[in-house]
Amino acid sequence: MRSFRMLILLLLFLVIAFILFAGCSGSVTNSSVQDQIGQDGQALQSSVSSAPFRILYVLEAHGSPASQQMDNAVKIIENRLQDSGVRTYEVKQKGSNQISVKISDVSNVDEVSPIIGKTGLLEIKRIDSQLTVQYIAGTLTPDRLPADKQLLYKSETDEQGNIIRDINGQPVTTMYVVDKEPLLNGSVIDGATQERDQSGNPKIVIHLNDEGAIQFSDATALLATQSAITGSIQQIAVILDDEILSAPTVREKITSNSIDITGSFTQQNARNISLVIQNGALPVELYVVDKETSQ
Repeated sequence: MRSFRMLILLLLFLVIAFILFAGCSGSVTNSSVQDQIGQDGQALQSSVSSAPFRILYVLEAHGSPASQQMDNAVKIIENRLQDSGVRTYEVKQKGSNQISVKISDVSNVDEVSPIIGKTGLLEIKRIDSQLTVQYIAGTLTPDRLPADKQLLYKSETDEQGNIIRDINGQPVTTMYVVDKEPLLNGSVIDGATQERDQSGNPKIVIHLNDEGAIQFSDATALLATQSAITGSIQQIAVILDDEILSAPTVREKITSNSIDITGSFTQQNARNISLVIQNGALPVELYVVDKETSQ
């Protein structure tokens, strides 16, 4: 009888132990599954947020551009994309005046957009300091501007190269009166590279061919002489697509095959500008008429 009771107690103990073990095992399993779901969910969310974009641009040239101009425009856009590191793209002509650009591996749309349809016309012009002062003071209005002058603007940036905006979100700009006739244009430019100045900040270096170096030397010599004689400040404007990138003061004759554009550039902005200059200007002005972005 005593043995029978011991057997009953032993069986009861085993049943209780089994129930407790099963309950603990269930808790651990559920917790593990929950943790795994959480981890997978985070991984999925991260993957989606960093997934590459697919972009379709349709660019259009106004008027009736020549077939050769459109062919050259396609090649220049292809070169810009290739130099920017984009791996998968397709650039082809549509009809007589459109170009479609398909890109399928872009992680940041803002890094590619500035190099797609930008004309890339680089010019260096003399700034008319006297007329600029009159315009800023309000004594010179656009309708009274001499026929050989034009108004161009420079977007102001902070020390990090970001565009400064007013309370309405509009870029803060400085207007300059410049000569219409350029001192140098893109025909004497061999290319451009993004480098860093002595302080480690991004800069753009424009490389001139021999003809360009001579033209730049002659132009800066004349401006330096005028500055010495009149005591006035002589500035030049480095212009890309009618927007001033830099407005340095000329104090002496510059004999060099390169021009440093310093100021406040972000690294990406300096890289994009260098790429556009390096591959030359588009032979036609293109406008974005359609843009689709998906992920």
